Amino acid sequence: MSEKQLSGEISEIIKKIKGLNLGQVSELIDGIKAEYNIEETAIIQTASESQTSEKAKEEVSNVSVELVNIGAQKVQVYNVIKTATKDIKGIEINIIEAKKITETAGGIIFENIAKDKAEAVKKQLEEKGAEVKIK
Repeated sequence: MSEKQLSGEISEIIKKIKGLNLGQVSELIDGIKAEYNIEETAIIQTASESQTSEKAKEEVSNVSVELVNIGAQKVQVYNVIKTATKDIKGIEINIIEAKKITETAGGIIFENIAKDKAEAVKKQLEEKGAEVKIK
């Protein structure tokens, strides 16, 4: 949140906090916890719940790419898979390995990848005549 979105009073407090050294910030945090009766476990639990929520969102947004039909331009499809494997997984494969992926994966060529990357791969494969599903 930018300081422009904050009220003037809050902006002033933030400016003052920025001027504190680490020891003073620690003392401020302890003071706020004591003043508002905040337990350390409540802070840790809230942070943990937030991380769990973020992981759940990430898992929901991750999908699989399924090659339903390779189409007539097989070599071009293998090249798309080869390039996408490097871009998505950071692994360089050759065209023969890309061909093996299409033959042995039971249709699934990428698992647990971000939806936007899956959409990009799907588009590239469809441009080469393949039939693709995102699950």
